[in-house]
Amino acid sequence: MTTNPPPYDEIKNYGPVAGGAIPPENTPLVSGAPIHYDHYVADNGSANFTSGVGFDNNDVRRLFIRKVYAILSVQLIVTAGFIAAFMSSEEIKGYMRTDGAPILYASLGVYMVTYFCLVCPCCNFQRKFPLNVIMLCLFTIAMSVVAAAVASSYNTDVVLLAAATTATIVLVTFMTKFDITKFWYIGLIGGLAMMFVWPWFFILGVSETSYAIYCGFGVMLFTFYLAYDTKTILGGGRMEIGPDDYIVAVVQLYVDIVQIFLYLLRIFGRAD
Repeated sequence: MTTNPPPYDEIKNYGPVAGGAIPPENTPLVSGAPIHYDHYVADNGSANFTSGVGFDNNDVRRLFIRKVYAILSVQLIVTAGFIAAFMSSEEIKGYMRTDGAPILYASLGVYMVTYFCLVCPCCNFQRKFPLNVIMLCLFTIAMSVVAAAVASSYNTDVVLLAAATTATIVLVTFMTKFDITKFWYIGLIGGLAMMFVWPWFFILGVSETSYAIYCGFGVMLFTFYLAYDTKTILGGGRMEIGPDDYIVAVVQLYVDIVQIFLYLLRIFGRAD
């Protein structure tokens, strides 16, 4: 004699199944009405069957971090390639010093437009594939041209020293576990202060000392931004970024690193 299993009831949605809901103990199942639960089982391919959705699953966060740093590595390699190409060619260096202003300003324009499009939550371009990938490529190339054009006006020793110092700052920041996101207002105040001070350099002029202090403050501010953005990606802080916003995470980290490099170039170049 065989006994057939009871038919599956989609309304009750019994678990446990991968991605299915698990009713808590002693919870009545009302026939005829859908029941929604907040407890989920991870997918079958996950090694950690932790409950939760999104970053509550360790595998989701691990894959997110891996994707962000993989894309960031490609961006930094592209930027390093542009800098090496500009530094190794005397023709390119000479052209950028004499007639390269239109290319520099055009690259700055593309960089600013694509940056705001990728990080602006209203546009939502960062989640529209393949538009987000195309804009990210344009953004990376434009920023690489700007960084290479600036670096080409300095000696090779200065560029290498700035790159090594930037790498050291990045490694130390990535290893920091302190929750810096609770001090978000420091980044806001620091950014407004730099925007307020910058026009006065054109009005009153700038000395070597004041410009070095300004650039040093820029290094500290973007190091703060780098630590803040890193913490929102790694999680465990007061503020965290969502798993679908990997483009925003990549853009912010990339801008922080390149800006630190550019400010260090100005400091070491003037010291040289």
